[in-house]
Amino acid sequence: MKKLYKVISTTALAGIIGALPVIPTHVYAANSSVKSTPTSSSTVNASTPSDSAVIKNAQKKLQEITGKKLELVYKQAAENGIELSVKGQTFDQVFVDKNGNITDAHVEAGNLTLMIKNNKLDHTVEDVDTSKADKAALKAAEGVFEALDGVTKGELKHISLITKGNKKVFEFMFQNGDKENPVWIQVEKGSNQVMSINTRILADKLFGKDKAEVDKVKQKLKSFTEDQILELAQKQAKELLNIDLTGYKVIKNTRMDGRVTFEKDQSPKLSGDFNSKGQFYFLKVEY
Repeated sequence: MKKLYKVISTTALAGIIGALPVIPTHVYAANSSVKSTPTSSSTVNASTPSDSAVIKNAQKKLQEITGKKLELVYKQAAENGIELSVKGQTFDQVFVDKNGNITDAHVEAGNLTLMIKNNKLDHTVEDVDTSKADKAALKAAEGVFEALDGVTKGELKHISLITKGNKKVFEFMFQNGDKENPVWIQVEKGSNQVMSINTRILADKLFGKDKAEVDKVKQKLKSFTEDQILELAQKQAKELLNIDLTGYKVIKNTRMDGRVTFEKDQSPKLSGDFNSKGQFYFLKVEY
């Protein structure tokens, strides 16, 4: 179960990411790989001879990135390329283009999960024993719940340590009675700055609703102006992340209603999702 938590708290599901509320960087690909066609047993099962050449090129790229010789196996065709996985590993997922360049992947190497984008290591994810949690970082994460209306803290179920460049960030997952909607909070190691909050339980409940109800929610989300969004976000960003949004501009996502970014020259960029009540259930300092 601990293994499953690591993957479920980490990756992005290509193809449907624009239609879903944001969840931590690891979640989507893990779900996708669970549902994917079973992995072939060896590279000779590639669908065409050209696929075999692509796989060899991808293996070479992967070895350069990870420092490990890992055997990739054909899984299925994908948009503009193919999907591969590492032989013998259940949750690994590697998307490559027609030349064998790795466009997106998550691969286990020892006690790390490596997140790869465009032939480069983007970040790593490591499990952390909950009994050995960084006390100061955990205290910062727990403090967020004081400002989260409609969300109870629940039990600490999992901790990941995300390393991206020189930045190290803990990701704490809390779970109460609602097992499908845990709360994720990221806190920077050392500074104890809260980097993100993710409370999907506060998102609008649209599953199973008829078209009229869904359209009503979408129209409400569209109706918020940039000024209104900034006013709503200023209080929440201050209380949840201790970030002052004075002077920031709001950029609406043209593909996802209720999704925005906040930008200001020489200041951290933020992204967020809000519900039809104007409450942000996802806020993140980009790093």
